Amino acid sequence: MGICSKFKTDKNLERDGVWVSCEELNGESVVNSNGTFTRFKVARIGVTNRQYMVKMQPIAKKLEGKDGFALLEARQQLIGIFVDYCLLDWENFFDYEVSEKGGKTT
Repeated sequence: MGICSKFKTDKNLERDGVWVSCEELNGESVVNSNGTFTRFKVARIGVTNRQYMVKMQPIAKKLEGKDGFALLEARQQLIGIFVDYCLLDWENFFDYEVSEKGGKTT
């Protein structure tokens, strides 16, 4: 029995994404100051995510047989592809803490 059938993976969810809640980091709660948790909707990296694969193939071909340095050089492109085709949405993600009045806290 393959891993996909064993865990009953859903190809639609792999493509359309699932919500992942970030409630803990290194054993500590990461609740926002307004009581919410950050959530990300992510799609699977792989063949069920066709757009991702189309963008990845040219980079993978360029990296074939190359050393680790080539991978480091391609890192920004790889991150961009992940963000564009795998990170689908997010909630309660702030670049600062929000006060009860809605302003930035220092």
